[in-house]
Formats: sequence, structure tokens, C-alpha cells
Amino acid sequence: MIMTNQNFRDLILLYENYIQKGNEYLKFDFHLSKSPLLAKRRGELPASGQIVDKNFSFQFHGMGCVFKFGDLFVDFDYSFSDFIYKGFELSKLHSFISSYLKVNGLPQISISETAQLVFNLEKSGVLREKEENSIDTYEYTLVDR
Repeated sequence: MIMTNQNFRDLILLYENYIQKGNEYLKFDFHLSKSPLLAKRRGELPASGQIVDKNFSFQFHGMGCVFKFGDLFVDFDYSFSDFIYKGFELSKLHSFISSYLKVNGLPQISISETAQLVFNLEKSGVLREKEENSIDTYEYTLVDR
């Protein structure tokens, strides 16, 4: 598979969809009305666990969480300002892409190739570097989101 800018953008959207799906699983199964990270910090949600019937597990870390959907890993951080996902870090996106390509039997790409694809999408106006204060943990967001 040749990784085009469009393929790469689609993988970013898939990554973000898995983040949304994992947060929805946590909110539904643990009856949460707030951010899962905030619920975890208040002791309303364990630091790790699984939802067996959905083949889903989670492990909180610092300001983020790792969701596992079968063999697919989704590592991300929540925003400090409101405890929701707002954008991705290059290394965490690359980790997701690596697991996605492996699960689907596709050739891997290097972190430098991922960085080049991020640069290409930023240059073409599809991605933008974060504009929030430096305490937030993410680096990039899709412009049309």
C-alpha cells in the first residue's frame, strides 16, 4: 500500500473515530455523564479495565489513555483545559497506524514517513498545528473537524 495524503487523512479520521468509540464505550458501560478522564480522577472509573463483550480494554496514563480494540492500539491524550480529545501527537498517531497496518497485513511505515505525511497535510491546509497554550499535550488537529 502506497501511503497517499488521502490514505493518511483517512487513517487520522479512523484514529479519531476509535477515540470517540472508546470514550462512548466507557461512558455507556460505566454510566458516566462526564469525561472518562475526569471520572477516573474522581474515582468513578478504574485506571484500567475491559469490556469483554466489545473486545475492548483501556489503561489510563497521565493525561491520556490507551484503548485496545482487539489487536488495535489507540493511545491519545485528553486536553488539560476540558478533559476531551482535541488533537494528536505524532508519535501516538504513528503507534496507531503501525498497529492498524500490522492487523491488516500491510507494510509498515517509519516514524519519519509519518512525520513527512503530517508535514504534507499541514502544508496543504488539511492539518494545523495546535494553537492552544503550551500546556496542552496534542500537536495537530484536522482543520475540517
